[in-house]
Order: sequence, then C-alpha cells, then structure tokens
Amino acid sequence: GLGFNIVPTPQIQATVGVHKNVDVMVRYVPSIKISDDEGKVDMFGAGAKVEALPLIMGDASDKVPVDVAASFGFSKVNFTLPIDVSQGKYQNQRIESTFNGYHFEAIVSKKLAFFTPFVSLGYQTSDSKLDALGTYEFYNGNPPAITVSNDPIKLKQADFSGLRTSVGFQLKLAFFKLYGSYTSFGYNTINAGISFGTGN
Repeated sequence: GLGFNIVPTPQIQATVGVHKNVDVMVRYVPSIKISDDEGKVDMFGAGAKVEALPLIMGDASDKVPVDVAASFGFSKVNFTLPIDVSQGKYQNQRIESTFNGYHFEAIVSKKLAFFTPFVSLGYQTSDSKLDALGTYEFYNGNPPAITVSNDPIKLKQADFSGLRTSVGFQLKLAFFKLYGSYTSFGYNTINAGISFGTGN
C-alpha cells in the first residue's frame, strides 16, 4: 500500500557450519533511518538447514542423484514512524509495527560443478502488530471534554499462512558465491545476494 513495487533492503547474513550436515544462519539489518518523516526500519532473522539424506542413509546417500535438506527459521521486521497529531504539544507520538514470519521447507538440489540449482516446498506463517504509542488527547461528550490517554491503540493479527514454493540457484567461484531465488506465497518475492566464505 506504499506505492512502491520494489523495496531494496541491504542486509548482513552469516552462515556457519556447526556440524558436517548442519548450517546455522543469522540475518541482520541494523536500524536504518529512511527520513525524519518516514521513520526507520530494522530486521533480525535466524534459522538452520539440515542435510537429511546423510543423517538418514549415512554413506549410502552418495548414491542418490540429488541432495535433500530441511530448513526452518524466523524473521522479525520492526518499523517505527514518528507522527504529530497534537501539533507539537506531545513529542512522543509514534506508530510502531512489528512483522514476524516463520517457515519450514524441504529443499531438493543438485550440485553441478560450481552451479547448484534448487527447488523447495514449505509452509510459512506470519503475524503483525501495530501500536499507536505516546500521549494523545481525545475529545468526547457535550460539551466536549478532553481525555488524555497513553499508548491508546495496540493491535495484533495473523496475516498469511500456507504453502510456499521457491526456485533458485547458487553459483560458487572459489570463496565467492552468487545466489538468487524466487518465492511464491500470497505475494511474490525475489531474493539475491553475494557472499564470501570458505568450505562447502
């Protein structure tokens, strides 16, 4: 509803292998001030990916022509918008929104030299919270009386829940990786990035 078709969001992501077949991921966007009138946004997410076949089949998994993994995680986006409905009388008025997302998915991939395509099917659920915080004046009654209220509005709702599908790839050249994916789930998203690291 903001009128933007594309919203770029630079982020920091780290992936660490804690076991031969288990990766733990953390994704972080520090607080970014859009402008004095449009507020600020930040994000944090974490998850894990487990290679299923080696854990189930052991060395026999090498005979399977594809890799199968399970991935799960969550992300939290915070958005704060300063407002002034009291014409400067109260300086603490603001809108704070929080968007939470959780997902679980099965991923099938095939490593072809330095190029690895994948497809996935999973389930995703999300909820959001919107609060009007600060001090506000309300007029009611006849004759009108002034009522002062702190943090008058707090709303929480479940948003999207259901199946999600993704298709993407990873291109590995030495310690440099390029990745991208397309996800369909109520709304369509494209994710792409560059990473640097060692190991597989």
